[in-house]
Amino acid sequence: MEGVHQHEFLGSWSGPSAGGNLAHPTWRDNEQFLLRVSHTSIISLALHQHCQETAADGKRVVPMGFYVVSPPLLPGARFRRLVTKLTRKDLKIVSQFIASETVTVEVELSPLPGGLPYVLIPATKIPGQEASFTLKARSSTPFEMGSLSKDLQWNLQKISGVFNEHTSGGCRHLSTWRKNPQFHLWVKENASCVVVMHQEAPEDDDDDDLNTIGFYLAKTTQMMRQKLTLWKEDLICKSKFEMKRTVEHHLDLKASETPYILIASTYDVGEYGNFTIRVYSDAGVSLEPIAGDPDWTQQSLEGKWTETTAGGSRNHNTWRHNDQYQIHITEPTTIIPVLTQTDIDCSYLPCLGYYILRADHSSRRLLQVLQCKPRQAHHWCEVKPKNLFHTSRFENSYEITTKKELQPLPEGLPYLIVPCTSENGEMTNFKLTVHADKPFKLQKVEQDCDWTRLAFKDRVDGAHAGGAPHQPRWRSNKQLRLKVHHDTKLRMFLHQAYDENLPGTLAQIGIVVGKPTEPGAAGEDRTEDQLHRHLVRLDKSNTCATSNFSSDFEVSLEVSLEASSLPYMIMPCSLNPDDPFTYQLEIYHPPEHRVEPVCSAEPNVTQDWHVAVMQGVWTQETAGGCRHHPTWQNNKQYRLSLPSNEPTKALITLSQALPETGRYNHLLSIGMYLCHTQRDARHPYAKGRPVVLMPSSAIVTKSNYANQQEVVLEVELDPAMTPYTLLPTTYDPDELGEFTVGIYSEKPLALEEFAQEDLWKRTTFQGAWCGKNAGGSTSCATWRNNQQYLVQMEAKCDFVYILCAIPKLLDNVFESQIGFYVVDVEDGSRRWLGPSQKHTNLIKTAPFVTTWQVQMELENVPSKFILIPATQDAGVEYSYTIDIFSDINCTVHPITKESDWHESRIEGTWEGSFIDDSFAQNPHMELVVDSPSEAYLLLQTPQHHRAPQSQGLVVTDKDGKIVAKTEASQAIVLPLTLEPSGNPYIVVPFKQDVLPKPSEFELTLFTETPAQFRQSVD
Repeated sequence: MEGVHQHEFLGSWSGPSAGGNLAHPTWRDNEQFLLRVSHTSIISLALHQHCQETAADGKRVVPMGFYVVSPPLLPGARFRRLVTKLTRKDLKIVSQFIASETVTVEVELSPLPGGLPYVLIPATKIPGQEASFTLKARSSTPFEMGSLSKDLQWNLQKISGVFNEHTSGGCRHLSTWRKNPQFHLWVKENASCVVVMHQEAPEDDDDDDLNTIGFYLAKTTQMMRQKLTLWKEDLICKSKFEMKRTVEHHLDLKASETPYILIASTYDVGEYGNFTIRVYSDAGVSLEPIAGDPDWTQQSLEGKWTETTAGGSRNHNTWRHNDQYQIHITEPTTIIPVLTQTDIDCSYLPCLGYYILRADHSSRRLLQVLQCKPRQAHHWCEVKPKNLFHTSRFENSYEITTKKELQPLPEGLPYLIVPCTSENGEMTNFKLTVHADKPFKLQKVEQDCDWTRLAFKDRVDGAHAGGAPHQPRWRSNKQLRLKVHHDTKLRMFLHQAYDENLPGTLAQIGIVVGKPTEPGAAGEDRTEDQLHRHLVRLDKSNTCATSNFSSDFEVSLEVSLEASSLPYMIMPCSLNPDDPFTYQLEIYHPPEHRVEPVCSAEPNVTQDWHVAVMQGVWTQETAGGCRHHPTWQNNKQYRLSLPSNEPTKALITLSQALPETGRYNHLLSIGMYLCHTQRDARHPYAKGRPVVLMPSSAIVTKSNYANQQEVVLEVELDPAMTPYTLLPTTYDPDELGEFTVGIYSEKPLALEEFAQEDLWKRTTFQGAWCGKNAGGSTSCATWRNNQQYLVQMEAKCDFVYILCAIPKLLDNVFESQIGFYVVDVEDGSRRWLGPSQKHTNLIKTAPFVTTWQVQMELENVPSKFILIPATQDAGVEYSYTIDIFSDINCTVHPITKESDWHESRIEGTWEGSFIDDSFAQNPHMELVVDSPSEAYLLLQTPQHHRAPQSQGLVVTDKDGKIVAKTEASQAIVLPLTLEPSGNPYIVVPFKQDVLPKPSEFELTLFTETPAQFRQSVD
C-alpha cells in the first residue's frame, strides 16, 4: 500500500527463549527486536501467535504480550541485548498479556538520543510456554526494524545453587558467611558484565515470603579454595540485599590469571531456597562451583572472656589475663585466623581483635615488656618488635580475620594468638577458627603449664611516697616480701592507673628488688621477725635489680633470683618523693618454682626498726668541712648512746635536700664520721665528750663522701664504748645547706645533741707568719721574731687541747713543718727569750710535723702561759689558726710592742780571737740604765753567716770588774740585773776561731726599762 511502511518478523518461544514476562528473570532470554525512528511516528504493533492444534483441546492459545522499551544504557557500555533490570520509566508501553491469538497496540515513538533503537520484547506470561509468533509493525512514516545481530548478544554463563542448613550463612557481617555457596568466575580478558541473581518463588507465589538476597564479588590469590576473608580492599563489588526475586549488578572486570570469587548470600542465617546466578558478559567468561583445596584444613576452639580473662587489648595492663592459643607449625604456613563472637546482640557489639605473637617458651604464655605512650586519657602500647608478629584490626564487628604467612620459629617454639576485646571487662563468648594450607596444631595454653601469677594492688601516697632509693625518704615506702624457695626468674609488671584528678600527669614509676643482708658471724641466729624486717639499706651488694623509671602507664622488670631463706624485698615506688600513684603489681613465676608472699600487709619501717632522726643545718659557723680541713671542729657533733645497754647493729644515714635548682649535679659532697669518745688512748677529761682531735684511731667508721642525696654507713655499736659522737659534714668548708641524720637499729638507740656541760669552751684566734715574723723554730736565730701570745685562764684548769692549723694547701705541698711551744710564765707580758729567761719554763713543745694541723694535750694548765706558733724553717709564710679547747674560759692576747721588752741591737765585726783576759782587739759597747732593770744580752751570728767555733760575752761595771761572763758555741743569752750608775757598763763580745778572718755578729739588748746601748768610741 502506497504511503504505508511495515516490517514483519517470525520468531518463537522455544526452550531457553521461552523466558516469560518481566516477573521472571528469564525474560532476558526472549527474542528481542530493534525499532528505530528518525521522526516522531505512530507505530501500530501486532503480535500474532501461531496456535497449535491438539486432539483434546483443539487450538491451544498461551497468554502473551510484548514490551516496547527505551533501553537504559549501562555506564560506559555500548548498546547490547537488554539484560538489566527495567523500571517503569524504561517501559514505553506494555501490552496486555492475554490468551489471544493476536495482541495489538499503537504507540507514538520519538527518536532516541544517539540514534538508539527501541527494543521490542515479545513474551509469554509464564516461562516455558512454547509457540511460534509473528511480529508486525506499520506506520505512515519510514522506520527501521530488525533482529539483534550476533555482535549485540551477550555471552551468558549461569549456575544454580541452594541455600540450606549447611549453606545459608548470611551476609558478610555474620561470622557464618563462609558457609554460603561460592563460585569461581574466570575472566581471561577485560569484560563488561551484568550479574543477576534470581531466587525461586515460594510455593504460594507470595513475594512476602521471599528471602533477602544478594551477592559479593571479590579478588583472590587462590586457584582452588574458597574465600575465607572478605576485607574491604578485596571486595570488587556487592549487590544490594533486597527481598526481591532478582538482584543484579553491572561491573567491568579486568582480565586475571586467578579467578574472581562470587559469593551468593542471604542477608540472615537460616533463609532457605533455590537460586540461579546469571553472568552476562561481552567477552568470554566462565562460571563454576569451587571444588575446594584438600591441602587447606581448619581447627576451631571456643572460648569465653570471663571476669578473670577479659583482659582487653594491650592498652590495658590486664591484657595478659586473656587466654592465649598456641599454633604449632613445622614448615612455612599460611594461616587465616578468624575470631568471631558467638553471643550476637544487635544492640551492642564489643570491639574485638587479636594479636599474633612469637612465643618465648614452649608451653607458657608470652609476657613481653610493654612501653606505653599516653594519648590524653588513653594510651597506646608498643610490644617489642621481636615478640609482636601481627596486630589485627579492632572493630565493632561479628568477626575479625587476617591472613599471614608464618615461618617456623627457632627451637620449635609456637606462635601465640591472643583474642581480646578492646576494653577490658567485656565478657562474651567467642570462637577462634584457624584455616591453614599446611598441617598445624591449635591448642590453648593450659594453666598447669603456664606462669603462676601473684598480684598486688595499693596506692603510693602521703608519707609512703618516699621516692626511689637515691632519695633520702625511700625507706618510708611500703615494701612487699617474697620468699623464693627455688632458683627462678621472675617477670614483674607495674602498672599505674590514670588519675582523673590530675589529668595529663603520670608519675615516674619503677620497681626495685633488694635482699636483706645475710646473718652475721657464725653461730649468730636471727629471729623470724629480724629476717622479715623492712629493708633500710640498698646498695650494690644487696640490690638485685632496678627497672627503668618511666612516666608510662607500665614498667616491667625481669630478674633472676636464687633460692634463699631470706625474703626478697619488692618495692614499687616513684622516682621522686611526693609523686602519688595507684598501682597494680603483677609478678609471674614458673609453675614448678615455689614463690610466695611472706605477708599480705607491707611492714612499716618504724614498726620493724628503732628509728632516731635529727635535723641539722650547715651554716657559716658550722660548715667546717671534712677532717682534712682545719675548720672541721666547727661542725656540729651529735651524741649517740644505747639506753638499753645492749649491743646492736645500726644503719646511719646522712641526707641532704635537693637544691632549689632541682639538679642533682648541684648537690653538695657529704659524708660523716662516727668517732670514739671512750677509747683508752683518750684523756680521761675528754671521754664522753665531743672529739677535738681525730686521728685514725679515733674513728670507728666513716662514710664515703659523695655528691648524692644520701650517704650511709653500717656499724656494730658496743655499749661499753658509748657514747659515740657522730659528725655529719660536707667535704669542703663553707658549703651551706640542711641535712637529716637517720639511724635504724635493732635495739633502742638515742641520738641527741651533747649536753651543755659536755661541750668544750673554745677560744680561737688567727695569725700569720709573714715577713720578719716568720722566725722559724728555736733552731733558727730569728725564732724570737715569731708572734707570741699570752694565754690567761680565768680559773684553775686541769686540761686543755691546743691546736694549730694552717689552711689546706694545693696538692698538700708543704714548705715547712709546723709546731708550737707552750711556756709557763709567772708574771709579766713580755716575750719569752729562751730557757735562760728567769721565772719561765718551757712546759711542752708540739712536735713539728709536715701537715696542716698539729695539736697538744696539756694537763695541770698554768694560769698564765705563752704560746709560740712557729714553722720549722724561718722565712716560710703561712696564715694559721689557734684553737684552745678547755673547761675554763681563757683570754688570749698577742704580745705587742707596748708590753714587750725594750730592745736595742748593735751589729758589728770582730777580727781577733780571745787569747787572754785582754779584750783590746774586740768591740766594746757601753750600756747605761736610768733605773734598775732586768736585762738579757743576746749574741748571735747573723742568719746565713758561718758561726765561730766558740763565742762569748763579758760585762764589766764602772770599776772594770767583771759582772757577767758566758761562753758557748751557739747563740748566747746572758741574763743581767742592771743598776743605774754614773759610769756605763762595758759589754765585750769575743770569739775563738781557727780562721783569723773577720766575721759579723749581732748583739741585742732586752731590758724592762729604757736603756742606752751604744758602741764605745774609745
